[in-house]
Amino acid sequence: MVISVTKTNYIKRVARDTYRAQGRGGKGVIGMGTKDEDEVSFLFSAKTHDTIYFFTDKGKLYRASVYEIPVANRQAKGTAMVNLIQIGSDEKVTAVLTMNKLEETKGGYFIMGTLDGTVKKTEISAYNNVRKNGIIAISLNGTNRLGWVRVSGGEHNVLLVTAKAQAILFKESDIRSTGRSAAGVRGMKLRPDDKIVAMDVLSVEQLAKDQMLVVFENGFGKRSPLSHFDIQGRGGMGIKAGAITTKGGGIVYAAIVNDTHAELLMISKSGTVLKLAMESVKSLGRVTQGVTLMRFGKDDKVASAALLLKAVDGEEVIGSSMDELEAPTE
Repeated sequence: MVISVTKTNYIKRVARDTYRAQGRGGKGVIGMGTKDEDEVSFLFSAKTHDTIYFFTDKGKLYRASVYEIPVANRQAKGTAMVNLIQIGSDEKVTAVLTMNKLEETKGGYFIMGTLDGTVKKTEISAYNNVRKNGIIAISLNGTNRLGWVRVSGGEHNVLLVTAKAQAILFKESDIRSTGRSAAGVRGMKLRPDDKIVAMDVLSVEQLAKDQMLVVFENGFGKRSPLSHFDIQGRGGMGIKAGAITTKGGGIVYAAIVNDTHAELLMISKSGTVLKLAMESVKSLGRVTQGVTLMRFGKDDKVASAALLLKAVDGEEVIGSSMDELEAPTE
């Protein structure tokens, strides 16, 4: 199922075949009816019987079953999330993770990332007992917000990408494991007025063969080999992941892609959806702007994106939540 969440905490799920593939540079189709003050925050995927973890900007965790999310048609806005989980009126869902029963018992860590570059590593078992009104997942200071959560076995690498196209890659072992309510440590030092827009956890094998996909707010995008990004020490400012221009705007989405990914699904702030073949997104150098992926109406911009995997046994499926999480665009 393809699941979408809006900025004002409305959620829905639709069948994976709701959207047909189109050519690069198209205008897409209406994916959701939204009010003027609302925007689509991000897309993610899940299987019907998986458990879905909702992490909010306030650092809290809620949990529900995927089948509890109401099914809706393509144009519907969905249902208010307060009908699904006991989320506070001042909270926004900023990270979603799906796990099946086997994955929940395998152990490992949650790796969390915030908008100011803080990262945290905690054993998944620390979050086994989630109350209906949620539990604390990370302690936050000031205006900082939780944006991303990944699962790791403990021997991976952490990637952070900023809106101003800086990226840093460092070893997960640089982050010591802490308790459930701890605040975390600095993962990346940010330049003024910059913020983290993407975080991922990568294996050594991925660093050798995969690519980083970046999507700019004005509809441009590209892929670049991860081999162009050296492992650094935690807490640095990183290196360029793209060229920031007036035409392309800042980065709003970044993800790791490989030959298992068939298509890119993009959605604009107004709710327009475009699905295009991954081959349409050119592989270019690290410090480049990319090519036009999506065109918009006046004042519209990219809000979020998701990756579609190649068909398996005749069925097309969405990539894992590791590829799709994103904090809402301001």
